[in-house]
Amino acid sequence: MKKPTKKQVAQALRWSVFCMAAITMGITIAEAAAYNSLQLIIRNPEIAQYSTLVNSGYLFIR
Repeated sequence: MKKPTKKQVAQALRWSVFCMAAITMGITIAEAAAYNSLQLIIRNPEIAQYSTLVNSGYLFIR
């Protein structure tokens, strides 16, 4: 079995850091969007009837 070299290990670590940063950024953007959508629905309950989150039962604002 071939033993991994320092270069291969370093490259794998770089890719793992890059992937984790990309996943974290994506989750943060989705969280911010969900929070702002919820605040918008709370401030304007009349638009809740058009929300997929409300119509599918994830939010209890009706």
